[in-house]
Amino acid sequence: MIKRISILGEIISMGIKSIFSNKMRSFLTTLGILIGVATIISMISIIEGMNRSFEQSLEKMGSSLIFVSKYEPGVRIGRMPPELRRRKEIKVSDALAVDKLPSIKAASPYLSYFPDFKISYRGETTRNSVIRGINYKFPKIWALNIRDGRFFTEGEQRSRAKVCIIGAKIAEALFPNLYPIGKKIVMGNRKFTVIGVLEEEDNQIFGGDGFNNNILIPYTTFMKYYPYKKWVYIIAQPLSPKLKDSAIDEIIELMRIRRKIKPNEKNNFSVFTQETFSTLYKQITGAAFFVMILIAGISLLVGGIGVMNIMIVTVKERTREIGIRKAIGAKKRDILWQFLAEATTLTLTGGIAGLLIGWGFSFAIKKLTSLPAAITPVSVILGLSMAIFTGLFFGIFPAMKAANLPPIEALRYE
Repeated sequence: MIKRISILGEIISMGIKSIFSNKMRSFLTTLGILIGVATIISMISIIEGMNRSFEQSLEKMGSSLIFVSKYEPGVRIGRMPPELRRRKEIKVSDALAVDKLPSIKAASPYLSYFPDFKISYRGETTRNSVIRGINYKFPKIWALNIRDGRFFTEGEQRSRAKVCIIGAKIAEALFPNLYPIGKKIVMGNRKFTVIGVLEEEDNQIFGGDGFNNNILIPYTTFMKYYPYKKWVYIIAQPLSPKLKDSAIDEIIELMRIRRKIKPNEKNNFSVFTQETFSTLYKQITGAAFFVMILIAGISLLVGGIGVMNIMIVTVKERTREIGIRKAIGAKKRDILWQFLAEATTLTLTGGIAGLLIGWGFSFAIKKLTSLPAAITPVSVILGLSMAIFTGLFFGIFPAMKAANLPPIEALRYE
């Protein structure tokens, strides 16, 4: 056993010496391996980081949320099917009816308007904001954290008050050196009083910005000033996680009655939960993972072919050496393992370099952008394993060619 380990160590040492004796050739040979492993490490780290961020975002939303929408959730390519376009809009009155169901703790309409005007305060402006219309129960539904001020009351909702809660980035843009509570911001040609500021959100779903650029107002106020700008959802929270399925059944039954759907007809609305977001997210990252494997596979294939070619050249250059080794007693398997070890050492060196570059790339992305990244043991093991496998697979032909050289002919080779 000790003898075998010693021989293996000697073979690896010879492989390393061979690499360093032809530095430029070795670098060019392992370039494909390096790119393939770096791609694997980088992409898996980014996907893993996004997975962690996504899970944290779901937790921050609250537990057991139920969503009601006109459309089915998902990513669509091309035009929307006619059946979906013809569906009736979700109404605010539907949300109010859902809020009264026995298994529902609270429900709110969720109206959205992407304004084409600037939000401003005394010369400071911001764009890309979203105005949301919700009810006073929304903090019971969605886990909102208010940094300053308060949420609007039921009385302010009934009176359609011009009050708002703004996201952290809006507060930063409009009030860089001021306390925003009590200030009046201009939205179009109307003034709204800021009564609350939300805490900044670091982890958002699908690369969004959470509520950081949102302006939350009572849905009654929204309906008064932006009646034709609404995009309506319903967001509900069951009394407990155990009652989520019962709550979904009650919502579906209620919506079918309100939309006058016959027993033999399909739903013309969609009810889904946070798990739906998780499934959709996995489909998106799964597609990205497939593309990553394809790119890495092409790089490793090119690198493997390069390794095989260079090992064939190496066998030819060392033909006489092989003859001498066989003449003094080396067996076929010794020659075979020698050249396999050299090929594997070559690809493993490229794999380690790719690992370091991939780690550096992931670290740079994490520091320079908002895109999360996380190096995992799985990505390291996968990257290095593929490098080793490439060396073994593409090194077998030249290794067998070397092992099968007749000793006499090898010794006569000039």
